[in-house]
Amino acid sequence: MANISYYLLKGLVRSVGALPLKLHYMNANLLAVLARKFYRTDIVRDNLRRSFPEKSEEEREEILRKFYRHFADLAVETIWFGSSNVKRLERANIAEVLNPEVLNEVYSKSESVFVMYSHAGNWELLGGIAAYLNGKEFCVSELDYCAVYKKMHSEAWDRLMIENRIAPVVDKANYDGLIESMALIRYVINHKGEKKIFTVNTDQHPYKNSKGSVMVRFMGQETASMAAVANLAAKFHLPVVYQSMMIPRRGHYTIEYIPICDDASQMPVEEIMQKYYDLLEADIRKQPENYLWTHRRWKKF
Repeated sequence: MANISYYLLKGLVRSVGALPLKLHYMNANLLAVLARKFYRTDIVRDNLRRSFPEKSEEEREEILRKFYRHFADLAVETIWFGSSNVKRLERANIAEVLNPEVLNEVYSKSESVFVMYSHAGNWELLGGIAAYLNGKEFCVSELDYCAVYKKMHSEAWDRLMIENRIAPVVDKANYDGLIESMALIRYVINHKGEKKIFTVNTDQHPYKNSKGSVMVRFMGQETASMAAVANLAAKFHLPVVYQSMMIPRRGHYTIEYIPICDDASQMPVEEIMQKYYDLLEADIRKQPENYLWTHRRWKKF
């Protein structure tokens, strides 16, 4: 049954994904209206109230409206991405790495690098990193650019999204860099001595009964933070870099790298995570609609 569901989903998603990106954005306009009416608006309003108490209700409602358009764009861009290759991504110019030299410099001085990013921008597009360089030199090949993901409950959707995230990778047969979160430690150990970039989405609420969490100050609130990446980077004496992903215009994201530390073992885990959240908060305050406000970021354990 799971196989049947998978092939039905794949046929539908790939067929729709083959359509031009401009047409997807037309569909997103309607999707944004529907999502704003029916999907988690109570959570979004509560998160915005908590995060921007200084703003008026009208200002927060404007952020909410812009957020839902971005949220709809995330969905259609992700579907479109699954039917893409490097050439299609380059033609669309959907994303651009502004300063790869920063990551190149950090990487040149270390065995590997941990890159922490968030639910800002469109994180589902990062498997296309090779297409976003515009001829600039990058420190690793696509085979050594690794991404960590959390397994989905639906087997069919999980299988489809795994394929979706590596759609533009040229040498899929030899790529093993899409790593399920529970397998990350083992993967790092098994590949010790190989130069890798490990990219990890790091702004989720800690899992229930999580032992590796710390408290930080984020958007004016005491916030429980997962600290597994900082702990792992410290264990292997690796640097940590923050990845920013902003939207200068619809249909185009910019990616920038900001170093947090050269050797995580030389900085307290709490300080690493606070610096990460300070950088993320600065991005959110610049562009508040560019964040996933639908998740329960401040729920209790």
